[in-house]
Amino acid sequence: MHCYRCKNSASAFPPQLPLLHICDPAGVWITAMCVENFTDAFCCSVNIFPIFVAMKGFSNTYFGARYYTDNIMMWLSVDPMSDMRPGVSPYSYCQNNPIGRIDPSGALDGWIEDANGNVFWDSNTNSQSEFNVNYANQKGYSYVSDVNNPNNYTLPNGDGTLSMIEWKTYAFEDGVGGPSIKMEFFPSDESAKTGWFQTYKSNIPDCNESILYTAVPYAFMSERLDGNSIVGESDIKRAAYFDNPPSNLLTDIPTRSFNNGAKTSVNWNAQSSMIINGERSFTIGWGFSISSKNSGTYFAPTILKSPTTFHENAIKYLK
Repeated sequence: MHCYRCKNSASAFPPQLPLLHICDPAGVWITAMCVENFTDAFCCSVNIFPIFVAMKGFSNTYFGARYYTDNIMMWLSVDPMSDMRPGVSPYSYCQNNPIGRIDPSGALDGWIEDANGNVFWDSNTNSQSEFNVNYANQKGYSYVSDVNNPNNYTLPNGDGTLSMIEWKTYAFEDGVGGPSIKMEFFPSDESAKTGWFQTYKSNIPDCNESILYTAVPYAFMSERLDGNSIVGESDIKRAAYFDNPPSNLLTDIPTRSFNNGAKTSVNWNAQSSMIINGERSFTIGWGFSISSKNSGTYFAPTILKSPTTFHENAIKYLK
């Protein structure tokens, strides 16, 4: 992280005070702070955290591995495990969602199996020790992330390993919401033909950018094909992989809006299946619901025991 100062030209700050500009190692601007005294301030960059000594307005806390500054709500150096989470800023805390998430150990998120054999992603359980605390009263639950990488879950059927690179939820603002997801599959048989196939069920199934802020939900749900070339298609005979050509990496950022006139919650739920040599290996269910202009619920990725009939029948037509 780089810091540098300059004369203040931003009208949002008093013109007589300088600005402290904070950038990442690539030089991308992160934020600017207006401070009164640079006399005792100095910083190092790239691999060493910036040090601020007796600088007015800054509060840094040392957590044993990194310093955290309350003013900009970020770490002052990169996450030592950032290479395992390339889709997340190495300076962010709790993926920039400290209200909805906690990170007491600094470890990664993890996979949990419940008493019924359902495996799901838990953003607040980052290690076996945290699992022992968070699920102390849950009989039959277990922590099933791989030992060497908590992001990974090795399938019991031997097909390969699923890696959750990113599951990020955003605050519902003015009725708009939706998560971002990025997951990758590593097949045991590297010569196998693999790819993601996805469908979604929603009560605003035909939403696109032009009607995002005007569409209101129906009283019923409708399931559609999803992907870069067939989004919103209802004819299963037109089924296609999410990406063309098929990819082991799935990235999606669905968005919906709770607009004026809505009489019911806006719902959007996806099913994402990994297809290996034309056969379904497993299916991940995930989604969200928006109940008002500023409230809603996210449904964390869960490995489903079986997909919907629509989803299963559509797989037969994959090309």
